[in-house]
Amino acid sequence: MGNAKKVKHRNNLILYAVIRWRRPVRKRRPRTSTTDIWIYRLLRACRINCSLREVIRRRYPKESYVYGDISSATEFGIKGALEVMQRIDQSETSRRSILDDKAKWLFALASALLTVLTGIMTRLPFWAGFLGVLAVIPLLLTGMLLLWYFGINNRSVPDISDKLLSYPTEIAIRRIILRNWSSTVAYNAANNSFHVDLYRAARRLVSVAYILVSLTAVLAFLASTKKNNILEEVRGNPELTELLRGPAGVQGPAGPKGPQGEMGPTGLPGVGSCEVDAGSF
Repeated sequence: MGNAKKVKHRNNLILYAVIRWRRPVRKRRPRTSTTDIWIYRLLRACRINCSLREVIRRRYPKESYVYGDISSATEFGIKGALEVMQRIDQSETSRRSILDDKAKWLFALASALLTVLTGIMTRLPFWAGFLGVLAVIPLLLTGMLLLWYFGINNRSVPDISDKLLSYPTEIAIRRIILRNWSSTVAYNAANNSFHVDLYRAARRLVSVAYILVSLTAVLAFLASTKKNNILEEVRGNPELTELLRGPAGVQGPAGPKGPQGEMGPTGLPGVGSCEVDAGSF
């Protein structure tokens, strides 16, 4: 009786293990954060054609660089394809490096414009400050985009699997390397393309901010010129000056006599004498 229960329990465990093994594995969906939603809306406002899923993954769908059948490729064909793939990989790496440098330069430009705008707004009248506030908004959005740009970066690299190490021939190994390398380069290229659009959106925001800052500077110059003209008009009109000064007040009583000062030093004696001849007159 005890052996029958053990066999039944073992069979149930085996059946449960088979069911769990046959159960399809569900892919985890990337989590959607509030920042990703705001970045998506901002990119769409900047006329960037992307989806929320692409913003969460920070890349576009990858496209393969190999359109033929790798399994039937010859040794010389695989050798040439690997050389081409190496050049494409180097090009994508250089492309990302240049893009990062441009994004850093754009962030520095946005910071400089914000500093200049702060100095201009201190000279603006209160009624003209709305234009400076409008210029601050795209600069802040640019900073948010570029900070998100320099966040966690996803890059793909080829891996060395057991399947690669178990192949007996060199040409089979080269085929596996070509397939993995092409997938890696396609992933990185899709990542770079998304970051290019992200940089393009930030550049458009900076362009709008530059126009608004320029208009604010012109408005500050006109306001200061108008202020100087008013001062010159007041100074050149005596009647207006007297009117602004107001009537003179009543003269107050004389103050008390001050203390007597100290005696000064004795002067130098005179030199010679002066005699006048009466006959000369």
